[in-house]
Amino acid sequence: MAKNTNIHEYYNELVAAAKEPTKPYYCYNKDRAHNAAILSAMFNTSNKVKMFCGSMSIFRKEFVNKIGKDEDKDIMSVLADNLKKFAGKENASLEIIVEEYPEMGFSDLIDEETLGKMMDTGTLKLYKLGDVAFKESIPHFTFATPCFVRSEQDKVEHTALCGINNKEFMKSSERNFEAIKDLATQVTSL
Repeated sequence: MAKNTNIHEYYNELVAAAKEPTKPYYCYNKDRAHNAAILSAMFNTSNKVKMFCGSMSIFRKEFVNKIGKDEDKDIMSVLADNLKKFAGKENASLEIIVEEYPEMGFSDLIDEETLGKMMDTGTLKLYKLGDVAFKESIPHFTFATPCFVRSEQDKVEHTALCGINNKEFMKSSERNFEAIKDLATQVTSL
């Protein structure tokens, strides 16, 4: 279980846990900075990441503005660096299903260039969830191979539970993602 440490120590604990495939590890994600640390650790330790999210907020400028402490905001540069490195990995794959896809697309992405290149090469596949009556009740989640899951409890505050090396948690996330993807439509541009 992760200790309450500064954001970079939290990130380093996640990376170390993900590199120890036989030992289960759990932690709490209490805010946006911790959300960014988890996704950054996923990009660092995996080549396949799948996400069901509200509006790709973690990749948008407003997300950074809502991180409370200034010393926590620099985790976003770690995230940006790890996204670029992830995009260059062999067999890299990022799939994102967006619950609330903007009609005009995304105009305020933090790193539109990297995400755009990923779309162009097929490294990023983006889907929008249609008008499904129960979509507000589906929790947001992200998972990465081989066995790294973040499951959100609060869509507004971005609080979540994170589990590493829990195969059942991973399998249920994979099943849920595929079921949601069956209800979604692929989009071809940001």
